Amino acid sequence: MKKYLQAMNFPRFLVMGVLLLACAGLEYYFHVTRGISIVYTHLFYIPIVVATFWWGLRGGLYVSLFLGLIHIVSALPGIGGAVFLRSIVLFLMGIVMGTLCDSKKRADEALKRHSDELEQQVKERTAELEERRIGLEAANEDLKKEIANRKHAEKTTRESEEMYRTFFETSKDCVFITTQGG
Repeated sequence: MKKYLQAMNFPRFLVMGVLLLACAGLEYYFHVTRGISIVYTHLFYIPIVVATFWWGLRGGLYVSLFLGLIHIVSALPGIGGAVFLRSIVLFLMGIVMGTLCDSKKRADEALKRHSDELEQQVKERTAELEERRIGLEAANEDLKKEIANRKHAEKTTRESEEMYRTFFETSKDCVFITTQGG
């Protein structure tokens, strides 16, 4: 029993008990004492709605069934069709609200699952892009080194060409270059 109360969350169970006692008090005061059976039953929807939000279809059914039975029992012995109809409406309200709340919970769970999947995909894609970025940075550094080496080689080649050109152009002697083979 203790595990069952923990699963139902004891503060919620306590609040529901107070709401049901208040509804039973309203039923007794208005229906039995005052003979009015119309307006106050709309307040019965409050615990039904709260029960369905907290415990889903099962909670809504139990609470609506309990309130419908209170309404029927308080009308005994001169029970009429309107009392049965209101009790059926309370029960249907429990079914509708419970079904809606359960489907909302399922939709929320599916949304959470999809959100987690998307979050995982974003993490994977981010890791992939980070690996690419690191690879591109390494390639960029290699290209910068290659460009620097090429510029240095071009500068060295220009200086060498300029030195030889200056040497040949300013030389008073005849200069030619040959290889060993001729």
